[in-house]
Formats: sequence, structure tokens, C-alpha cells
Amino acid sequence: MGCGASKAATIGLGVIEVKPRIQIPSDEVYEYDIEEGAEVGEAQSGKATASTEAKHVAVTEDSSASEVEEYIQYLRGFYDINGTLLAQSKWPPIRTIQFLDLALVEIVVKEQSRNESQPPDARKHAMKKRTITLDQVGKMESGQYYRCVVVEGPPGIGKATLAWLIGKRWRERAMFDDHRILVHLQLRDRSVRDAKQLSDLFRHPDPHVTSGVIAKVTEVGGKGSVLVLDGFDEHVIDLQGKSLITKLIGGKELSGATLIVMARSSAGQALFRFRQGCGFQDQLIEVLGFHKRDIDSYVDRLLRANGTLLDSFRRYIGCHPHIFALMSVPMYCAMLVETYRSHSGVGKPIPRTITELYVAFAQVLLVLHEKDEAEQVETQLSAELQTLQIHRDELVGVIRDSVGLLHSLCTSGVLTQPVFGDRDQISTREKNSLILNAVEARAINVPQVYHIFHTALRKDQFLNTTTAKMATTLKQLQEGTMLPTSPPKWTCFEGLAPSTLSKLAGIAKLAYDSTLKSETILHDLPERAQTLGLLQKRTDPMTGCLVYSFLHSTLQEFFAAYHVMSLPIPQQKDCINKFASNSNMALAIRFTSGLTKYMPSSETVDSLSSVITPKQKDNASLVENLHWLFETQRPAYIRSLIGSKEQIFHCEGISLTPFDLCALGYCITHSSALWSIQIQQCNITDEHIRMLVLAEKGKVFHHVTSFRVASSNLTPSGMVLLEPVLKYNTCLTTLDLECNSIESEGAAAIAKALAHNTSLIELALSQCDLDDEAIHCLNIGLSCCKLQKLDLSRNPFTRQGALELSSVLKTHPTLKEVNVLLCDEIEEDGAAALMDAVMSNTTLRMLRLDEKYRHLVLQQQSLINRVKWT
Repeated sequence: MGCGASKAATIGLGVIEVKPRIQIPSDEVYEYDIEEGAEVGEAQSGKATASTEAKHVAVTEDSSASEVEEYIQYLRGFYDINGTLLAQSKWPPIRTIQFLDLALVEIVVKEQSRNESQPPDARKHAMKKRTITLDQVGKMESGQYYRCVVVEGPPGIGKATLAWLIGKRWRERAMFDDHRILVHLQLRDRSVRDAKQLSDLFRHPDPHVTSGVIAKVTEVGGKGSVLVLDGFDEHVIDLQGKSLITKLIGGKELSGATLIVMARSSAGQALFRFRQGCGFQDQLIEVLGFHKRDIDSYVDRLLRANGTLLDSFRRYIGCHPHIFALMSVPMYCAMLVETYRSHSGVGKPIPRTITELYVAFAQVLLVLHEKDEAEQVETQLSAELQTLQIHRDELVGVIRDSVGLLHSLCTSGVLTQPVFGDRDQISTREKNSLILNAVEARAINVPQVYHIFHTALRKDQFLNTTTAKMATTLKQLQEGTMLPTSPPKWTCFEGLAPSTLSKLAGIAKLAYDSTLKSETILHDLPERAQTLGLLQKRTDPMTGCLVYSFLHSTLQEFFAAYHVMSLPIPQQKDCINKFASNSNMALAIRFTSGLTKYMPSSETVDSLSSVITPKQKDNASLVENLHWLFETQRPAYIRSLIGSKEQIFHCEGISLTPFDLCALGYCITHSSALWSIQIQQCNITDEHIRMLVLAEKGKVFHHVTSFRVASSNLTPSGMVLLEPVLKYNTCLTTLDLECNSIESEGAAAIAKALAHNTSLIELALSQCDLDDEAIHCLNIGLSCCKLQKLDLSRNPFTRQGALELSSVLKTHPTLKEVNVLLCDEIEEDGAAALMDAVMSNTTLRMLRLDEKYRHLVLQQQSLINRVKWT
């Protein structure tokens, strides 16, 4: 069995292809109320339950009801891990897929207040995020179900895995237990995407079952059914169009069904807004991938059998923070572990970018394929030689090697059956040249090898078709009438055979064509198509046709980019512009950018100039631009593109990964500009701060003038990480940590930094859980810093904290404005002490205080213009 079927049958964190089992034994029969969604019967053993109400769908003598039950059992078999290739696969992520614990957040979007008199602080947090579990997907707090759940996240984050896990939980009756039908629809498959009728979606090998199911589902308007639409982002759906998928999404078909739509962020947001515009109340969920504990657990499961390798890998990621940042994306985590395992941690470069990771991973797959293919050739060649009565000892030196390689070329079918070759673009003379180059590269002595087979042919010793094909191939090689697929003039892969690179060029062309068509389920390839272990094939149980797919959609995009960079410069530009015209091709452009590193000429990077721009468009495009620059690993190009004008990185409302901040840090450090970083509601954690602090050997903040990370998930540990960066920084002027859990430990770290910092003039610590102890710690640093503006509003410190703060404010030489609004525990004594500090310090021009202390201000006429309560 070749590598494509054994060592890399599928990747568990991406496209999951499961061959359903038609008959699943079950001892239990359930009866449900489709309209109300409640279970009304109990499990029966050995007998069926008949319902007396028409709205119940139960197993009865009625043929359509029995067909529904058969269909349900068929669906439950689809998610049976013990009966599918998930259980037998040798690809490690598959064996641990059922243990994955993906971090999820629900995004609650509230309508913005239109009351302009309302304070800005009360209006700006219109979008809230809260952590949820898998069991909360699709459920309202009231226990009812949303009609649509939009699940978004970047490529490789685990959306397809989540779709499968939902199906698995449904099979176990642990999720959507009052929904009898859950159908997993892969929109990557054009037969699903272009469906014309419901029978194209509710498919079953028996058309009578399909008809019965559609009749029942249509009768109740889809109630009691869940449709999982996986891969919404990977094709173009006109939301205003009239396709069946569009009607389902718009609620015009099966309006009672529950939809779960998996999409990349740009497509997910567009779909959510579209549904909101139609008046639907939907759930929006973001997949965050792995936290640190998840990475540790996942790595342990994969490498625990080899304790030495596990310890080595832990040291490896500990020494290279950017590697750990990559592993927050489950797909990258799996690839890194498998690549490290294959290399045994020795002698291989450390991948710095996503492109470098995919190059290393693809190299592993291709080497495995070559190894498997060589083993097959060795076995088959021995049998052929024995048939020809030619002893191996007679084949010495180059002739023996030539026979082995030639046998591989013949049996693979690439030369005699150029599956991916383009006949029309290569002239006859070029064909002959390509043939001779390919032959000479492996030192095939055509005349000598041909003589052996020609002699055997005259003796009528060709006893099987494989050997005959070898003789025919030799003749075609001599005549120059055979067409191999031309390998590119460059490659990012080392040590691969020319025949492998030739096949790879064809696969890359296939990946490009399919990517432009937004297809990842491929229907039109022949049975003997060469996959090199990069594609998997299966038989569609509905049609009986053979279909192919890349191991993961991102791998397809990588090889699409590989094809683009093999083209002449003018064609490169055209292809890149085609990618840029589709927002869902951002990852393909990342790969295209990263592959410029391997190109022999620096001119290739110019092809990217039309799509890479440092200008702000929207949050998602801004982040992608940074990644495109980061993937090039060309500091001079970054400096020339960004220039020296101050840059603003403003991102709000989207989840950033630690690796996003690695890319940001690289661009900041290698540009000649100063930067203002403004990140709000982006799920920034201590791990993100760690990545930014450690990126580029701690040089990032030497180029940052303003750092705003309001409404994030920072803890005191994050402040400890920032302390050494802030302590001797001479560039940073503004630090905004509003709405983070800093507490006293974090305040102590900030105070240590303030005691040495000479550049910071604005510090915002609103709503940071600062109590009296935190204020006490902070005062130590405040007394010797050069701050001009300090925001301590919405904190729980009391009268004692206010008294200590006032003692510092009385003599502070540079403070001009202090905000203590909504500090409800300071009481009148604390407020009075703060006002006394204002009276004593002529530099302090503004104190923001709650309106309930207005009467104290009126008693001091000199404070009327210096104390504000809004």
C-alpha cells in the first residue's frame, strides 16, 4: 500500500472523509416530537412503539417512517469512529481527534446605543465575547435552539474537526438530542454546492429511503433536522441568488431546520450580517484553537510512546517561542509534531514561517511516498527479473539502477499516461529535450537497458503487461514521443527524484485549477492518477464514482501557490491578482509570498507589490498584509514598502493568534517607521504578550510609541512579561491596559517599570481590578515617573487607597489629569483627599470624579473648573 493510503490517509484537523457504514446495529429506538423538539418515548428493546399523534415521527408500519429510521441509523454510522478509516489511519492526529478540546467563544453583538448623551465608555463595548463549551453550540440560555450557528476561524483552526465532533456527539445523543437528523454537507463538493433539489443533500444509497426522508422532512418544514454546512468560505455563494444552498441559508427552504455553517472569518462575518439583515437571531462562534494547556496535552498524546523524543520536542519549542505561537493553530501543531518526529529532531532547519512549515511537512509526505514506492518497485522488479530469467547479479552498476527507475516510471503511469501533463503547451522538440534531461539526470543508459529488454522480447519472454509496458516505454524514450510533465526550474524541496518533481508539477497545476474553481472534492481524475501521498481517494457511496481530495484544503492552496511561482513573471502577476480578487484566497497569497524565499531571482517578489499594501483597509486585510510581508522574510522589501512614516496597527473585534503578533513584531522590527499598536477585543492573552516581547530578540517595543490592549484577557503574569520591556524603553509614550485583570501583582510590575521609564506620559488602568494593595504598589512607581495622564476609573479601591493616592498626587511634578470616575468605594473622605491634592498641586489641572461628590466641589470655588464628573 502506498503512502497516500497508509501513512497519510487523512489529516484529522482538516477535511475529514469518512466512508459511512450502511448498516449500524442498534438496540434502542427513540421516539421524538418533531415540532416541540422533546423526547416523548423511551428506549425500547425488542419491540417498537407506535405513536397516536400525527406530529410524531416514530418507527411504525408506515414505510416512510421506517425509511426515516433507516436513514437515521445510516447517519449515526457516519460518525462512528470505530467503523471508519478514522480508527485505522496511521496519521497521528486522527487517533487523538476524539480527545481534542478546542477553545470556543460566543460573540454577542448588541445594537449600538443611539443616545448621544450617553458616555462613550458606556457605548463602545457593543460586542461582547464569552467562553463557551461544545455542548453550548446552538443553544440559547433559555434552552431553545438557534436557527443558525455561524462558526468562524482561520484556516487550520479546527472548524472541520468541530463539525465532525458535533456529529459524533449527536450520535452519542449528547448534543442536539431532540433532533433526529444531522446531515454533514461538504460545500467543497460541487455536487453538494450546486444541488438542485433536496435529494442531492439528503442522500442515501437507496433512492426509496431518500424519497421517504424528504417527504417527512418537508412535511414539518425541516424541524428536528440539523444541516452542517462545512466549507462555506471555500466557494462563492451569491447570497442574493436562487440556488438551493442560498435558499436554505436565507430561510426560504426548510425554514425550521437548524443550520451550522463553518467558514473562515471574512465569509462568516458576511453571512452573519446577511442573516441579521433578514431578521434572524443567530449565534456567532469563534474557534480559538489551542491554549497552552491544550498544546501540552496534545503533544503528550502524540509523543508519549517515545519519552526521549517528547522531552527533546519540549526543549525545542521552549527555545523557539515562534514555534509555540504556531502551535496555537491545531493544524500547524499536528504538522510540527509529525515533521519533528520524522526528522527525529536532528539536522533540519527550524520553520519560522507558515510557508516553511508546509515545505517541511510536504517534504516529509513526499519522502515517505518515495520510500513506499521504492519498496514496491523492489518487490515487483524482483518478480519481473525472475520471470525474464535474468539474475540480479547480471545487472550491475547503472543498468541495474536504470531498470529500477524505469520500472517505477512505467508502473506509476506518469510518462505513459500523463495524467496532469499539458500536451498543448510543449512543442515536440521540447518534449524530446525534457525526456532526455529526465533520463540523463538519473544516468539511465537507454541503449543498454533497451538491449536487455529487446533481447528478452525476441525470446518471447514478456509474460505480463508490466514488462511489456517497460519495453514500449524504452522505445518511446528513444524516439522522443513520450511526454513527461516538466519539473520546475526551481524547487523548495531537497533531495527528491526528478520523476517526483515532475509529477509534483502536475499536481500543483491541478491544485491551482481546483483552487480557482473553489473545489476541493475532485471528481474528474482517472483511477491511476498519481497522488504522491498528497491526495486521498475514496468511492462516493452515493454515486459509486471515485473522488479525490488533498489531505487538507490548506495543502491544496500551498501547492496552488507552488504552481504560481513556477510560472514566468507576467503570468505570476496575473495569477496573484486572481487570488487577490477573492478574500478567501488570503492564505494562498501567504504561501506565494513565502515561496519567494526559495526563488533564484529577487524579481519574483515584485509580483506581490500589487496586492501587498501597508495601508489600513479593514481588520482582516490589515492582519493578512502583515503576514504576507512576514512570509517573504525580506527585511529590505518590508522597509521599502512601509517607508518611514508612522504606522498605526488598529485592530478591533477579531481574535488574533499569538502567531499574528509574531508577524506584527517582525514587520515592526524590520521597518524604519514608528508604530502605534491599538488592539481591542481581540482575545489578547499573556501568551500573546510573551510572543510580542520575545519576538525579534525583544526589539519590537523599541519602535512602538503607543500600545493599547484594552478589553483583553491579560493577567498579572502578562504585566510581569511587560515589565523589563517598559523599564528601559525610551520610545513608548502611551500604555492603555483598560479592562484587564491586572490586580496587585500586575500593579507592582508596572510600578517597577515606571520607576525607571522616562518616556511614558499616558497610562490607562481603568477597570483593572485594582484594590488598595494595588494602589499602594502603584504609588511607588508613580512618585518618580513622568506621567501626565493617569486613568484609574472603574476600580474597586477604597477610601484607604484614595488617601494613599492623594499623597502622591500632591507633589507629583508632571501629572496633569487623573480619572477616578466610578470608583464607588472611595467614599467622601477619599474624594475630599483627592480634591485637596488638586488644590495643592498647580500642575494637576483635571480630576474626573463621580457626580455624587459635586457638593464637595461647590464648597471649594477654586476647584470648580478643575474637577469634572463626566
